Amino acid sequence: MKFLVVVTPRRDAPIPPPMLAEILKAQREWLQARAADGTFECNYAFPTGGGMAVVNVDSHEGLNELVYDAPAFGIVDLEAKALSDSDASMGNAIAALERAASMMPG
Repeated sequence: MKFLVVVTPRRDAPIPPPMLAEILKAQREWLQARAADGTFECNYAFPTGGGMAVVNVDSHEGLNELVYDAPAFGIVDLEAKALSDSDASMGNAIAALERAASMMPG
């Protein structure tokens, strides 16, 4: 399963800068490892902080485990959206519209 995970830093996290730097170092290493093992299909940062990744996991529970494993979990807000193949989604929409059109009085 693929998910888009968007990460937004918590601006009010009461963490001293040296500790924050250590968390970010650990997070960077964690991100690099997830990219290397194929868990992350892509991973980008936003210029103003935070970022996004397309994540490959086996289940919703796998996504839950992954986000709780991230070193920066406690200092960010996360949003996850399930992704589907765009060609299959468009095909489903076309088929549904064609079914609806066939039921309309002529």
